[in-house]
Amino acid sequence: MRRHSFLWVMIAGLWAGALSAGALWAGGALAQDAPPEIEETAKDIVATTVRAQGHPCEQPQSAVRDEAASAPDRPAWVVECANASYWVRYDNDVPAEIRRLD
Repeated sequence: MRRHSFLWVMIAGLWAGALSAGALWAGGALAQDAPPEIEETAKDIVATTVRAQGHPCEQPQSAVRDEAASAPDRPAWVVECANASYWVRYDNDVPAEIRRLD
């Protein structure tokens, strides 16, 4: 459980960093022109979660927040890897819910 707590803290820090970096928010969603370092961090964090739960995720390409499936305390993401795409939803201290999309 400790690993998932750490990942949750990393994701919260990612969002805090996005705000302090001056990222634009529109309708609760991070705007497309977010700083590249924020996008790099998101894909790496979500890809690490996918791998930690036993799914292959080679060379993560992108991670986009799924606003429709997200809640304030349950962020959902779609991560695209070279070999597959996954939908990932974080939920506090329990393992993330992961579904393969391909």
